[in-house]
Amino acid sequence: METERSLEPDILADSKCPWFPSSLVVENVLPFLDRATYENIICLNKEIHQSVKESPILLPPWPEKVLLKHSSRVTCVAFSSSSRAVACGCDDGSVFLWKRRNGERMRLERDNSNAFASVAALSIVFSSDEKYLAMGSVDTSIYLWKLGEDFCVESETPQVLFGDGQRPVQSLSFFAKSNILASAGHDTFVNLWNVSTPSHLGTVNHPEKVESIAVSPDGESLASSTWDGTVRVFAIDNGADRAEAIAALMSKNPTVKVLGKGLPLTNVQWSKDGAFVYGLKGFRLRRWQIDSVSDSTCFSGHRINRIHSIALSPTGHRVAYSEGDGTIRVSTLASAYYKAVITRILSGHSQDCTMAFSPDGRCLASGSGDGTLKLWNVA
Repeated sequence: METERSLEPDILADSKCPWFPSSLVVENVLPFLDRATYENIICLNKEIHQSVKESPILLPPWPEKVLLKHSSRVTCVAFSSSSRAVACGCDDGSVFLWKRRNGERMRLERDNSNAFASVAALSIVFSSDEKYLAMGSVDTSIYLWKLGEDFCVESETPQVLFGDGQRPVQSLSFFAKSNILASAGHDTFVNLWNVSTPSHLGTVNHPEKVESIAVSPDGESLASSTWDGTVRVFAIDNGADRAEAIAALMSKNPTVKVLGKGLPLTNVQWSKDGAFVYGLKGFRLRRWQIDSVSDSTCFSGHRINRIHSIALSPTGHRVAYSEGDGTIRVSTLASAYYKAVITRILSGHSQDCTMAFSPDGRCLASGSGDGTLKLWNVA
């Protein structure tokens, strides 16, 4: 493995400095450079920017570890809340779980008698207490594995949850410190489940088809994005009994805040402090401030005709986005200029990727259409 050259960024040490063309030029010519020329330009770029303290563009780190080489596309990936485990789902229905402590890999089985046992996985998520792993499938079902100590699977076959939807389950999110799971998939509602029972609690209705959902880090809000580009934030009464609060969420008149409209919005995600919601809208990264009535903030600096998916770091200061050729760019979000400044370029996949940051923010997992799952050190 080639040794990575370490260039630690001094990110926005002086937020008043102007943006110099040199960083933009380097960004635009990167795809056409050989590695030796690339290194020379990076060194020059760093020297130029030391005087103004702007972030230099860093050399691409090599993957920390290749976790999987599979014959089918990796479609979803997730970290456990402690960052000690990684799970992914594949286009052929396979689900894999890794323990980062010892590198042990497990292939989680579905019921082989199920006619849909080989149908593609679309979404995957751990519960915050790491006792459950849920996977949403093309067959409109949710597969639920109960995990024991050190992520050992307690049963050979998972529980299968069937909701009111008739479409693939493409988005899942657990409520923090509870056994409540939310799911969505191009229907006009979000399903809520109690995974400990397991049972279907009911639905949160929407006027348009839901594209993606995310529960806030404190578990007190549910954000959803719909096909018309609207972001809705449903508030949960943290002073009420949990069952009553969930019931109020599913009522005909829940407490909801509507943010923005326009182009379809996907990949909705929360910042760690719960103050902002991010999403991919019109091939651009946008941010909504929950306590503000203003429209979204649009971050520039992306190659908008090639962006495929995004992943937001736990702090909300960095975003990773993948392009159709498998290249992943990790950017620092410079709020003062509404610009995404590229600080990492990750090369190694040959097709588009799905990604997730570890909760500690030190690693990025990327699963690709080329069948590989890689773990990158982005600390």
